[in-house]
Amino acid sequence: MEERAEKLREEVAEMIASSSTTASMLRLIDALERLCLDHLFEEEISAALAEIETADVSDWDLGTVALWFCLLRKHRYRVSPGSNKHCMQLTFHSLH
Repeated sequence: MEERAEKLREEVAEMIASSSTTASMLRLIDALERLCLDHLFEEEISAALAEIETADVSDWDLGTVALWFCLLRKHRYRVSPGSNKHCMQLTFHSLH
């Protein structure tokens, strides 16, 4: 049973590292956190977030930008809500 659990953990760790898009990586990290499994993948999640901290979010949809912002803030990265003018424009246009 423990071997199976370790194999699955390795597969999920590989999924984090090899996510095809940043959005899919963010959704996977969010799912792991919601399932309270993030403690098993702390190193992989930290590496992924460090990689996407300075990502260009200008062509992302509002939901993905919000998830990016939320996850980075949750993991104590300094991300200002006003640091990306595109985010503010996207929010403004989405609300009106």
